[in-house]
Amino acid sequence: MSVGRLSGRRQILPDSAVFIPPHYISPVKKALRFLAGTATNTLATGWVLFRVMVPALLLVRLVSLLGVLEPLGGLMAPVMRIAGLPGETGIVWITGMLTNMYGGLALMAGMAGSLDLTVGQVTSLGMMLLLAHSMPVEVTVAARSGVSPLLVIPLRVGAALLAGILLKATGFVGAFSGKPVILWRGVPGSGGAVEWLLGLAKTMGTILLVIFVVLMALAALERMGFTRFLRRVLGPAFRLVGIGPEATTITVVGLVLGISYGGGACYKRRFQG
Repeated sequence: MSVGRLSGRRQILPDSAVFIPPHYISPVKKALRFLAGTATNTLATGWVLFRVMVPALLLVRLVSLLGVLEPLGGLMAPVMRIAGLPGETGIVWITGMLTNMYGGLALMAGMAGSLDLTVGQVTSLGMMLLLAHSMPVEVTVAARSGVSPLLVIPLRVGAALLAGILLKATGFVGAFSGKPVILWRGVPGSGGAVEWLLGLAKTMGTILLVIFVVLMALAALERMGFTRFLRRVLGPAFRLVGIGPEATTITVVGLVLGISYGGGACYKRRFQG
């Protein structure tokens, strides 16, 4: 037998009794709360993404129906040709720069088959999107953190174009002349309105699923101490470029989550002193 107290009264408890702390939360409840929180964050992130991406896709659909896509591609043709890409892919890069990388990738996935792009060309265009995307949002965040847009915009656009030129000049684009295996078709570029809307709904569902998995993975990496590991490994390299210990965490956040998150953290830290 064991002795317990409840409200100041002495009670006799059976030996088989197990003491449960008053604020104990079972592992199942913790897991459910975590999944619910991740789902909420997924919907919030998806809403931020869709309210930019969907209007852009509607605009591109309208432009395509009006037959304006080819003239736009013609205007961008000289620039895109430098990187070994068809002129029509200029609309993909423009969409990615003005909206976000996912909007550009969705268009690229839908256009890859009709434009007969090669593996090398898809890789080159993807690299250009990676280096220059979401310019209105990310440049604004960077500007609020103290970085001049007059530096950021030419630097990112120039770096993207230079990457495309180097991939062509080194023979990468020509060497990988095979046809890519398209696992995700994005939003259909042709067909009726119903088919296009169904494709859009499928694309949005896929993106939500990807966001959910990414958030789960980031949470797991954080619990495993991945961020601390990156700080230790990259600390010496950061110091070489003048990034002190106090800014290391912000830099790691930007590297892992993207410039918008890193710039936002930098902006917050700047005004907190």
